[in-house]
Amino acid sequence: MLKDFFIKIDKFLDRHTGFLLCLLLLIILRAPNFFDPYWYGDEAIYLTIGQSIRAGKQLYAEIVDHKTPIIYYLAAVPNQFWFRVLLTGWMVTTTTFFYDLSRKIFNHKNISVIGTFIFVLLTTLPWLEGHIPNGELFVMGFVITGLWILAKSQYLSQVLDDQPIIKSFHKKQIAFLIISGFFYGLAFLTKVPAILDFAGLLLLSWFFTNSKVLNQSNSTRKRKIFFTKKNFLALFQFIPQWIVFFIGLLIPVIISIIYFVSIGAGSDYLEFGLLYNLHYTQTWTHDFGSAFVNSLFTLPVKTLILAIFILLLTILKKVSLKAKFFTGWYLLTLYSVLLSNRPYPHYFLQAVPPLVLMVTYLLKLAIDKQKKVYEFVSSFLLFIVCGTLTTLILFSLNFGVYSTRKYYGTFFKYVKGNLNQEEYFQSFNYLMSDNYQVANYLKSQNEKKLFIWGNNALLYALSETVPSSRYTVAFHILDMNAFDETIMQVKDEEPNYIVLMNNAPTEFPEFYHYLRRNYVPIYSYTNMTLYKRVNIQ
Repeated sequence: MLKDFFIKIDKFLDRHTGFLLCLLLLIILRAPNFFDPYWYGDEAIYLTIGQSIRAGKQLYAEIVDHKTPIIYYLAAVPNQFWFRVLLTGWMVTTTTFFYDLSRKIFNHKNISVIGTFIFVLLTTLPWLEGHIPNGELFVMGFVITGLWILAKSQYLSQVLDDQPIIKSFHKKQIAFLIISGFFYGLAFLTKVPAILDFAGLLLLSWFFTNSKVLNQSNSTRKRKIFFTKKNFLALFQFIPQWIVFFIGLLIPVIISIIYFVSIGAGSDYLEFGLLYNLHYTQTWTHDFGSAFVNSLFTLPVKTLILAIFILLLTILKKVSLKAKFFTGWYLLTLYSVLLSNRPYPHYFLQAVPPLVLMVTYLLKLAIDKQKKVYEFVSSFLLFIVCGTLTTLILFSLNFGVYSTRKYYGTFFKYVKGNLNQEEYFQSFNYLMSDNYQVANYLKSQNEKKLFIWGNNALLYALSETVPSSRYTVAFHILDMNAFDETIMQVKDEEPNYIVLMNNAPTEFPEFYHYLRRNYVPIYSYTNMTLYKRVNIQ
């Protein structure tokens, strides 16, 4: 029995050597992540809200940020180390599903290994902040899992491989569609732009039905009467599947609404978790020196451009469904990257799955013995169009990627002893030295509450304290004009310690008046001052 077991293990290793090496590379590349200090702003906000939830605060009602809830519950771990452990396990699982999905789509193990290798590099290296627990990586896990589940039903193979249309539903197929939609719903509850990944999935059946219509129109020479009754009905043949998908998508969303209403935070959830994203996408503007170029980055014009691209993909005849799907999905994620016009590299992580599938498909066509030249050329041209569009966006919005060489080079210097811990930490963020000193002091005082006026959620996370305000950073207070609410909460909480950042906004006179009357400075640092309440014994 034991011999048979080892034989099975040996065969498994032989079959999946390339994929297992990809997973090994992922783990090796992520090893330095566990030595990082608390340096990254978004991660610090997630951890701060996560530890506030653990301390008993109600999300949105008593502690708030502008994303949907799952990312904060994922961050409700003991500390940053365990958040990084969670992310590593998450990406191992996501990569595994991506590899298996790729094998199902392309039916070619070696090509799938190459695609998985590219996927690992783009989602792991610091280029796009893949080494940080950003929301896009957790969204990616849910999206890939949903698509992987869908691949087990007849839906994906039916459409991608242009098989005969299935006229009826089976219980098993319905279950797969609902579960797949459910995971897309979880992706949406992690970050709202995931809805565009869901739209990419719906595009697949849209392209399929329109491809049938185009081919039928061409074969019957009825170009002048393109929208015959039969063709019109063909456009709606996937409506039942779409309805089932939407049901799956809505299940976790409805559950989340019921939950927050039940705990008395329904209106806050609606305001901050669901609707604030609409406000967020409109608050960052650019001036390119041209009214026309400026208009290209407004939401209506961006939406119009996307619609034009989708329409062009729809009517193209000599383009494979796979190429249309990967391109359409990629364009939707690129639209997601541009929603807020903010130049953050991690936004591009959402575009990695369709991009890698597109590249993998091109490699598959390049080695295809059937020599489908027209498929390769048309797909390659679409890839060039997407690449050109992406390049223009990168340069227009001044997107910058993080230096992989610097990240790993600094880590090796630290490991070799050329940098001490303080120097290593300070290389990440200028606040590190001050933050670690303040955090060590607060921990020595066993403090669990703190108020920071300024943008330094890193200190909350590092010191394992809970904010004495509903907001974790000053820019949220400024953005929401929540000065009265904040000062009232600080007065009610009466934290023993307040940190005033040197670069904190000055337009909060009530706070400064309260600080002068009730607190005294006890330690001054390079970037902040620590205040202590005067009536502490």
